[in-house]
Amino acid sequence: MGLGFFIGLATAGFICVTTINFTFAQERSEQQEIASLNNLQSQMSACLVFYQRVVTCAEGEKELTDIFNAASLILAAAARSIGKRIGMTDEAIIARWKLIDQNQLRTMKNSCVNIALLIQDYLVPCKALVDGSASVLNEFLTTDLEK
Repeated sequence: MGLGFFIGLATAGFICVTTINFTFAQERSEQQEIASLNNLQSQMSACLVFYQRVVTCAEGEKELTDIFNAASLILAAAARSIGKRIGMTDEAIIARWKLIDQNQLRTMKNSCVNIALLIQDYLVPCKALVDGSASVLNEFLTTDLEK
């Protein structure tokens, strides 16, 4: 994957980070906004941890690790920004990442041999998140409003 992929990834990251700053519609309450952003932050955190797990398990695969490291940096910045916006402390954000990491490790039985279990659960949704964060946020907003 060449420069075009990284430019696309950086563009998606920029859209992802700037999306969190858009103005919510007047009828959405602050609680609904916080719940929606909390869900988005949680999804970004899960993808961030998954991407870092791929980097760990793909040791020696430089091109693959470069791609997932770049995506991880984008997601970390976006997840932290959203977390701060909804009032999470840095400690709470890191604690969430650690809990997700423990859960993912448990799922794969602490062995990279079982990384396929995480790939099955996370690869497609995380790609969709990075590729189209605005539509993902809209999905979370719609889901929260229907509850």
